[in-house]
Amino acid sequence: MTNGQEKLVTIHQPDFMPWLGLFLKIAAADEWIVLDHVRNNPKTAAFWGRRVRMIINREPHWISVPLERGGDVFVPIKDMRLSSAASGAFVKLRRSIRESYSRSPFFGEGYPLFEAYLDHPSPYLIDRNMFFIEHVLSALRLVRPVVRSSLMDPAGTATDLLVDLLRKRNAACYVSGRGAEGYQDDARFEAAGIRLQMREDRAFTYPQVNVPAFVPGLSVLDSVMNIGFSGVANLLRPAGTAPMDHASETAAI
Repeated sequence: MTNGQEKLVTIHQPDFMPWLGLFLKIAAADEWIVLDHVRNNPKTAAFWGRRVRMIINREPHWISVPLERGGDVFVPIKDMRLSSAASGAFVKLRRSIRESYSRSPFFGEGYPLFEAYLDHPSPYLIDRNMFFIEHVLSALRLVRPVVRSSLMDPAGTATDLLVDLLRKRNAACYVSGRGAEGYQDDARFEAAGIRLQMREDRAFTYPQVNVPAFVPGLSVLDSVMNIGFSGVANLLRPAGTAPMDHASETAAI
């Protein structure tokens, strides 16, 4: 455990090809609870499970996964399925990313994982998202125990739900992102005997060869293809620690 004593746990939804902040959050914890049972409207702009920004034609653009339209507006993340239009959409997406990033220094490290996501056999969004995230974690040497909330008999809503999940994993500390400020009730963690640790904010910058000026907040794929897994690992390392000479680029795909 961190500090040799307390168990630090973080909770986050399984985002689509996430930005660097998610990996920083996981790096700060001993364990990650994947919030996969909660119901979301996949069409809302706040749902990052199906869309993220990448550089297309030298400008930031949203790329997304087409999902089935069910009878309900809100669907549990674990039940979301790709639509029949996905294969056609992926042909165009594959071409766009290849054309935009083919001259990036580490294109050969990032693009195979991107293709593996598109070619994944599962029709379920979560299977593809977790496949991608776990391969990035492995390549960055940030492997952590992963537990899905849908397998934990979750109870409660909002902050009470988080507390319930943390208690079930014997967490002493909850690693939270700054984005949760304003809607989670921080006092409930203290009342439950769980320390709250807000993840540090970082302004990530790195060389981007396919834009005139740096664009923040893109998928981790952008950084991998520009600086490689080793460069990304060094971006995420705690301040004051020695740089990594090498991060694994050979996680099985």
